Amino acid sequence: MIDPHNDSALYYLDQAKQAGASGPALQAQTQDLLKRLVQMGRSAIQQRNFNDVERILAEMRGMGAPPATITGLQRDLSVARNQQSPQKPDSPQYLELAQSRLAQGKVTEPDNDSALFYVNQLRAADPKHSSLAQIGSAVQGQILDRARVALDAGDSEKSEALAQMAAGLGASPDVDALNDRIRQRKAAKGDLLQMPEQSLTRLNKLDVQYPTRALQTGVEGWVEIGYTIGSNGSVTNVKVLNATPVKVFEASATKAVSHLRYQPVVQGGKAIAVGTQVRIVYRVPK
Repeated sequence: MIDPHNDSALYYLDQAKQAGASGPALQAQTQDLLKRLVQMGRSAIQQRNFNDVERILAEMRGMGAPPATITGLQRDLSVARNQQSPQKPDSPQYLELAQSRLAQGKVTEPDNDSALFYVNQLRAADPKHSSLAQIGSAVQGQILDRARVALDAGDSEKSEALAQMAAGLGASPDVDALNDRIRQRKAAKGDLLQMPEQSLTRLNKLDVQYPTRALQTGVEGWVEIGYTIGSNGSVTNVKVLNATPVKVFEASATKAVSHLRYQPVVQGGKAIAVGTQVRIVYRVPK
């Protein structure tokens, strides 16, 4: 319903509104989508995928969902987060859970019930556990295997995401080798190296101006911006990837991102251009 961002029910509903559609039919579709989003949110709460619930709530706010509907789902989320489990698993249980999920093939998903999740829980609970290195290496190896398969299938984006997960378990020659392959594949295709924005170094502040009319009317939302960072650290090729609501915050977000400067990314002793993206969230100050 909300993914992928340019081929989802929400996207096409926004496109219809942008094209000037209105009337009972559009209203009915909007209400149906809101109902389905609430159901999706409650399902995510039951599965304890709280980040998914936050995203759904943001989409609902952008659609102008009734405050009572948003408040109800937010309340259920807060209750679920505040619930304390009767007994927190100790280190051996984390190890057993990680081994079990690895055997089941649940390497990175679901987010809070995967081998990767329990390895990280074990690391946080007992960073000196005698079996941490062994189970961490095993999980890292499985993630790298999946990353290689994705790369061979031509899915560089998925391969890169998995490589980042593997790197989170510790540095290794295998991770470095895979990252080299990803860079070579992108270079051969003429693609820009894509990097998470949070891994880059900003040289100035992101100065976002809240659109006056949206601020006065209490409209909130977000914009996803994609752009290129040149070898000199300047920002070019700024493009709106997605926005909710449409035609409200795009100009403000584009202007703010265009004024950013970064420390150049250096690869092989040479500054290179890279691609990245950022989501700018607009919330009315309380």
